[in-house]
Amino acid sequence: MRPPGAPVLTEGWRPRWLQGVVAALGLWGCGEAVPVAEPTEAPVALRDVEQGVSCTADDIASGEWICTSQFTYSLECYARTTSAACGQDTAPKTCTSYASCQHEDFGYQRQIHDAVLPFDSLSGVTCDTLARSYMRQHVPTAQQQGITWLWYIGNLPVPGGEESVRGGGASRKAAASVGPEACYITFANFPVVGTGTGPQCGTVASACTAACVNPQTCQVNGAWVTDAQLCGTMVGTCGSGSVSPLYNACRDASHGTAPDADCGAGFVDGQAAGGSTVAQVQAQATAQWAASGSLGSPVYDAPITCSECRDGFSLSRQEVDRRVYATVAMYKKAPKLHLLAGAAYVLARDNPSLTQAELTAGINTLSTALDAYPFDPAKDGSGPLMRVMLRMLARAEPAMSTTTAPGRALRAHARALLASMHNGLDLERGLATAHSQVERYAEAEAFTEETWGKLFDLAQGNAALGAAVNGGGIGSAMGVHTTHHAAQMLAVHPLGPLAGFILPRLASDGSLAATQNDARSFMATASTQGLDAVQQYSNMLHALNTAEQAYRAAIALKKPTTPLTLTGGTGEQAVMTTTTATPEETALRTAIDAARVRGTELKGQLNGVREGVTGGLGLVADLFRRDGEVEFANDLVRFSAALNTTLEAVSKYAESSVKIAEKVSGLLDLGAKGFEIISSAVFTGQLISAAFQLFSMLGKPAEPPIEQTILLEVRKLHQLVEQLQGRMVSRFDRVDHKLNDIHRDMQDRFALVDWNLGLVNQNVQEVQQSLHSLQAGLSRVDQSMYEYFNDSKNDAFELSAWSYLGWNSRHPTPMRYEEEFVPAENQFSKWGAVDARFSTILAGIDGRGANPDVSPADELSSHPLTYNINYLREFPVQLGLGMLHAERISSPKDWMAGSEAYAQLFEEQPGHGGAMLTTRHSNLITAGTQLDTALRNIGKPLFAELHTRYQADWSLLKTLIENAETTWRNDPNRGLHGIDLWGVPEQEPATHVLKQGDKPIVPCAGGVWGDYNADGAPDEMYVNPARWNHDVLRPLLIADNMNVDSAAVDLCGEGSWQLFSEVPTGFGGYYERKYRLQSNIYVRYTYWDTATNTVKSERVFAHIFTGGYDLVVLVRGVDRPTYNPNSAEDSNETMVERWGYVQGNIASSDYLVPAANPFRATVRTRVVEALKDQQRQFYGSIATRMNQSGDALQFQAKRMTGTRLLWQAYVALALPLSLDHDENLRGLLYGEDGVMSGYDTLQDVEVTTVMNDVMDMYALFSVATTPPTHNLLVDLHPAVTSRADRLKATIDASLDGQAAAGGPEASTWVEPTLLRLRLSVPH
Repeated sequence: MRPPGAPVLTEGWRPRWLQGVVAALGLWGCGEAVPVAEPTEAPVALRDVEQGVSCTADDIASGEWICTSQFTYSLECYARTTSAACGQDTAPKTCTSYASCQHEDFGYQRQIHDAVLPFDSLSGVTCDTLARSYMRQHVPTAQQQGITWLWYIGNLPVPGGEESVRGGGASRKAAASVGPEACYITFANFPVVGTGTGPQCGTVASACTAACVNPQTCQVNGAWVTDAQLCGTMVGTCGSGSVSPLYNACRDASHGTAPDADCGAGFVDGQAAGGSTVAQVQAQATAQWAASGSLGSPVYDAPITCSECRDGFSLSRQEVDRRVYATVAMYKKAPKLHLLAGAAYVLARDNPSLTQAELTAGINTLSTALDAYPFDPAKDGSGPLMRVMLRMLARAEPAMSTTTAPGRALRAHARALLASMHNGLDLERGLATAHSQVERYAEAEAFTEETWGKLFDLAQGNAALGAAVNGGGIGSAMGVHTTHHAAQMLAVHPLGPLAGFILPRLASDGSLAATQNDARSFMATASTQGLDAVQQYSNMLHALNTAEQAYRAAIALKKPTTPLTLTGGTGEQAVMTTTTATPEETALRTAIDAARVRGTELKGQLNGVREGVTGGLGLVADLFRRDGEVEFANDLVRFSAALNTTLEAVSKYAESSVKIAEKVSGLLDLGAKGFEIISSAVFTGQLISAAFQLFSMLGKPAEPPIEQTILLEVRKLHQLVEQLQGRMVSRFDRVDHKLNDIHRDMQDRFALVDWNLGLVNQNVQEVQQSLHSLQAGLSRVDQSMYEYFNDSKNDAFELSAWSYLGWNSRHPTPMRYEEEFVPAENQFSKWGAVDARFSTILAGIDGRGANPDVSPADELSSHPLTYNINYLREFPVQLGLGMLHAERISSPKDWMAGSEAYAQLFEEQPGHGGAMLTTRHSNLITAGTQLDTALRNIGKPLFAELHTRYQADWSLLKTLIENAETTWRNDPNRGLHGIDLWGVPEQEPATHVLKQGDKPIVPCAGGVWGDYNADGAPDEMYVNPARWNHDVLRPLLIADNMNVDSAAVDLCGEGSWQLFSEVPTGFGGYYERKYRLQSNIYVRYTYWDTATNTVKSERVFAHIFTGGYDLVVLVRGVDRPTYNPNSAEDSNETMVERWGYVQGNIASSDYLVPAANPFRATVRTRVVEALKDQQRQFYGSIATRMNQSGDALQFQAKRMTGTRLLWQAYVALALPLSLDHDENLRGLLYGEDGVMSGYDTLQDVEVTTVMNDVMDMYALFSVATTPPTHNLLVDLHPAVTSRADRLKATIDASLDGQAAAGGPEASTWVEPTLLRLRLSVPH
């Protein structure tokens, strides 16, 4: 503080810091206290006010001090009189002056004078006598001397001719004809009375402004004199003879002083309210100075002084109490309470004369109207708070008369609430419906909090309102009153961080004083608490999500990088109902239990922390704004909003994830809902809202950077958001692959920010547009308005919107009625009420939906859903049901666009709207109501028929795939010969080389047999190998069939002699040996050895015939070891010659060549690979055929795709809220594990292939390195049917729960727009 001249402590202040800290700690973390209507005793003041501190106007103006009592001052009173100091009197007045006239006093003038005197030749009369007589009659005797005359006689002038008497110089004129005669006399030196100005003529009055005091003229001693003293004065115009100008009367220092009482207020004891600014006090004193008639700047005999002041970095009691009251209100997640308070505020504001009883009755009427929406927190399906409030308003507003004060109040508050979401947006986003503006819910919440503050302020000066609010439902629900001070309210609702900052700094008068260091320190502390809460909820969400995704992965179809196996049941029909839990199931149950416990702990620990952090940061922003640091305060508010939105999103999503996991695990009914249960779609929208706030704080390189104190916290929040996004990637893909598109785009935008300097190298508006468009893309009905405006078919509407909406913000002159308003009104009403319904360009062509030859896949994949609205209206006919509506209905998007634009036009131009004799609101409302009726007709019968159609589509597609497989297996060109592609290599082909009749036996040594029978050609051997069992050779035979490694199986033979007996002859050392013929027939496997790049052959199976011919020879003893019987007789020749006898009479010995066992295993492996290749080729052929026009598979896949698109379309129209808030439902429609279509459409833009369509499944496995060991169809069938069954059950549960969850969800598409339309009707 400043030294001398600054305030002086007369008594000193007595802080009780320890007491305050103890009180704050006592309130921290104690949970929610039981509300009381009126605290029995006010808490002890945590800090005494600084007593006896007086301060000057300069002290207050410096901002270091604030006046908490009254300002006092005294003005100097001067005497009131007229003087030159007061300035000339220029007020309108009457000036008096002498008139002008002829009077003897002004003398005579001699001149020529004519006279015409009748002359009738009277006896004794001559013209001379007439002249003389005339002179005596008209000229005084004293003036007659010197007059002469001339005359002549002429005719008397005709009446209307010449004047009878002419003055000097008049022309003479003789008579024109004979008749009465006259004397024409001309006088010379004829005396005429002089003309002058003076009292002789009297006075005249005239209006004047500036005037002077002039002397009068009078006769003094017979002489005329002009003298103010002798004759007096009169007010007249100013001239050289004026005495002086007329002056104003005033008070001036030159007049001397006068008693203060003469001057009035401000001179005896001037006072002004302590809440006034110095400028306001000075303005009041100046006004009082002027009112007294004093001139110049005020002169004080006692300067402006405040007897009691406090630190300038402070807030008054009302400012503190207002902030706490509003924060407590926002802590109450009660949508009806918020709307009731807002309407009550408007009711009292606009009707200040209402009594307590009238206000109470009005509030009760409003409460009854709001009950039209059946709000049940345990079952409501609207999701975020703002959506519930919008739905509640849409139901309540029609029930309120527009002629009653409560009805007008509700409508006014509803308009303001909607405006809070639209204000500040560009044209495109401003025309989006309130339902879709998830990223704007934070602004609506800020407006709601501000409205609570206004209600509090108004109640301070309106006792009737205060009593009605505190004594009624609002006060009861709040648990605190508008008469309570901050410490009392924080005793009921501690609100953690807020109480920790306020209580130690409260003065006994309820005001709050702090230092900048205190405020900055609290900002960092509160931010840390908020970010820590985000992190804790994020950790809880991450742990549960990890377990849930592991479980989902365990029961889902696997991509072909791993063997496709299913756990916990048969296919995707598995749920947690098996007697033996899988590890993933056990882990998920454990994670759910842990999340429940952790969620309860966090609720207890962080009870009121979010509101306390937000309220506390708002309070600190108020302090900095009061201190002149407006930009810092604004950044702090934006950061607080981003932190608040993130914390709310993460906490609610974490809590919702428990219910989502319970649905997945079967622990919770599919249709279970709850107030503020949100899904990843709404969670994403809220994170986008937080991103908007973050980007709005960042500066361009040429702008001053954000203050480091805030930037540090912004960096932390950004890091948390990115961590969250990284943790949720797999979850988002399972729910809706578009979610990851949004988060990838957000991360790309974040990457362009210099987070150390707080600078962004991109257009913030473009960032917001991009994120908004992506967010809007999650809605399959309500496309982004940016995309809408880029669609050429909407050019006419776009031109009108650009031309006429926002007129007042662009043009210096008002919109004209005929030239601009009328064309705009025509265009918007026609677009929404006529074009949106009847234009085939906007709402489709009649007859196509009922025509079975028109494919849903073609219709629904090539146009936006809103264009296909009449196709969908008619399609139920194909299912044996009635149309949704007998008449054409409007394209939802085009009706919304036209209606929103029409409402905005009337909001912006209320004067022109009120001038219309009849508006066209009713046309638009009728079209919207008709659309609502049609959408409400989408119910369980329709979805049951879709389910039946889908299952039939799949059944036929499955049969076609099975038929294709049979054809594939039996295609002779593939060599499979009927074997199962997924079977073992030990299968028996329908045919193979050893089952095809007689086969030649060739020499194993190569070449051909000799011409043993001398017929000139090589001999031949044949055998039918089917006589033998070659099962052990099946892998090799399949390899031969499939040409694996250019394999070929044939039969080769070689003869040999088997020593049968040997006896000595006794002659010369000779022995008689008997050899028996052995015919060796081998199954030989020839192949291309890739290792050596050579052809190799392996004898793999032997058929040995012994007998049929004996060879007896004598062998010398010395030759016995080396003797070769073939030298005596060729065994091959003998075998060939004797083969007919041998194969017919001698049984063979059959066996697998022992050395062939390892080789057979090698060939078996190669066959396995060949079969896998056939699997891949088969999968590829199915995928190809599904994409091949005219193919039966393509036709059926298209039909199945169309049915899935129908399912998606009807769910989007009938259950928009469930689609937003039920991840199970959204995932079944758009996620990785969703209901399968036949193939992808233009709507399924996938960064990586998603296994949610049959064609993609087959295409994926066609290139799999390790395809599954069994037919994909085995797993695909239960996956397809179970997903369809689960989708039907989920839809049925949502439809069944609508009545208790807020009513038909389909109305959500039209309710916000209908509400805005009704609110814009002129009254």
